[in-house]
Order: sequence, then C-alpha cells, then structure tokens
Amino acid sequence: MSTLEDVKEVDDETLRRNIGFLSPDTVTQYVFYLRAKVRVLERQLLASSSAGSQESQGLGPPLAAQQLDSPLFVGSVITAWGLYKEGTTKFNINLKNKASNRNHFHLDFRPISDPHGGPVVVMNTHNGSHWMQEVRTALPSFVDEKRFKVEIICQKDSFKVYVDHIELGSVFKYRFLLKEIDEIAFHPGSSARWCSYQIS
Repeated sequence: MSTLEDVKEVDDETLRRNIGFLSPDTVTQYVFYLRAKVRVLERQLLASSSAGSQESQGLGPPLAAQQLDSPLFVGSVITAWGLYKEGTTKFNINLKNKASNRNHFHLDFRPISDPHGGPVVVMNTHNGSHWMQEVRTALPSFVDEKRFKVEIICQKDSFKVYVDHIELGSVFKYRFLLKEIDEIAFHPGSSARWCSYQIS
C-alpha cells in the first residue's frame, strides 16, 4: 500500500497488518481525508437539525465563501448542488487562495448570450492582478426551478467537471498548485441559487 487510494480500498484486516509500513505522506493524506469526511458529516447533521422548511425541500441557506477544512489533493471531489432559475445571467464556483488573492479555478456558467458569445461555460484563472486565458466549452442543459449537481474532480494535472453526471467538453489544466487552494466561493448570479456542497 503506497497511495491514498490503496488505503481507501483495502480491507480492515490488511490495513491493520500493514499500517506501520505506510509512508508519512500517505498517513498524512489519509488523516486529512478522514477529517474532511467527518466535517462534512458534522455540517450535514447541523443543517438537518437547525434548518426550517427550506431544508425539508433539500435547500439550506444560500452559500457564501467558505474556508476549506483541509487541502485538496489528487482524487478530491467537490460536489455542489444548485437551483436553476430561468433568466439568470451567470453563476459560478471559485477555488481560491486567500492570501495571494488568486482564483485557481473560476467555473462560470453563462446561460445567456453576451458580446463574447454564449450560452457557454467559461473556465479561467485569476493570478491576483488580472484574468488569464479562458477555456470555453458548451453549456449543459438546465431546467427552470430544477436542482442540478456540479462535480469538480481533481485529477493529476487538471480539473474535470460533470454537471448532472455529464462531463463538460473540456478539462482545465492546473496553473497553480492544487494544495494552495484554501477557499471556495459561490456566486449565484441574478437569480440562480447554490444550496449545498461537500468535498470528498
């Protein structure tokens, strides 16, 4: 067992016999992985116990910027749920480094046409002073007043995105270190809504 994936997939008895032989890096990754899982469960329990009628419909309060509990790593999955409203101009997810003011991954859904084209998905990076080269791909289908799910997969050298289990047409290569991301920010646009998220 030499990787986090090995540890996650092996049975309990094999892990018990070999845990003393794991590298410090693998142990550290596994501890952060477990801590992130626990904190997701804690947030879900808190939301289920304190939310009102919106929670009974699967909606919590609108999301804002959130500090990450632990670093992202290859294999991390960010899953976010939203509610689409027809007529919204744009809505996005941003994976950021707070200290440098860098936006490592700006995932922007633009359902209406603009002077630069559209409907379209725009992926980009902000280096702290200006936007860099855009990557554009086709906008998936959204239905008025229906929930949707966005998954961002952290691969070895890029982000891969799925919307309602359908892969976007382009991946987005890392331009800064994945481990530097320490904040996630959600912007709902004119009338869409981000409802909840988790990192696994």
